[in-house]
Amino acid sequence: MDGLERAIRQVETDRRSGASQIARSVARILAEARSRNFSDAELEDLRLRLARSHPTMAAVWNAAHAADPERFLHLLQARQQRAVRHARQLLRGARLVITLSYSSSVIETLAGLKAGVIVGQSLPGGEGKRTAAVLKRSGIDARAAPDATLHSWIPAADAVLLGADAITRRGAVNKIGSRSLALVARVERCPCYVVADSSKFPLAPKPFPPPLLGPGARFEYVELSLLTRVITEAGALTPRVIERLVRAG
Repeated sequence: MDGLERAIRQVETDRRSGASQIARSVARILAEARSRNFSDAELEDLRLRLARSHPTMAAVWNAAHAADPERFLHLLQARQQRAVRHARQLLRGARLVITLSYSSSVIETLAGLKAGVIVGQSLPGGEGKRTAAVLKRSGIDARAAPDATLHSWIPAADAVLLGADAITRRGAVNKIGSRSLALVARVERCPCYVVADSSKFPLAPKPFPPPLLGPGARFEYVELSLLTRVITEAGALTPRVIERLVRAG
């Protein structure tokens, strides 16, 4: 097995990394395939193989179908950095933030704040435990809490901060438990934010197929109406603005 095939299989089996991290790997793989002079048919097969390995992730779909993978990679990194800066600015006075699962954008945001963090364990995958460990290594007071108890922290929190695999007309796609967290946050009048740059939007020339999520799925939709703001590289945007952007895409 050569290095390229090994990288492809790593993407296909990766159930730990966030969407932006996997999208970067996809862009690098396709750039390498182009440098090896893959035929158009071979490239198309590779694009589909990579995109189908993570069907909930719009960023992976966009990376797989980018006309210029290297440019996409550069833009992805720049957009994510700007979104994180906006998120840090919005949350700079927070003392306690609630989150779940694993998102590189969420982690980078929280690592630049002084807030304490409660992370849902996010079973069955347990991605939240990894998030808490990463934040602790960055000097953040973070702890992983059982998913069933996460809602009890919301009255004391300044914000709920979620990542997203995709932003679609139906809402933000994220790990199961995100929607109930957003619902409780609304009842408790706690702001609920999603940090997701525009690589998570359906922007590719080939339309991103909205995930079919039903009973037993590990991911779910969080309606845009449940969110206080979606924080992108353009700033903290209202759900109505996001809805217009998604429909235009």
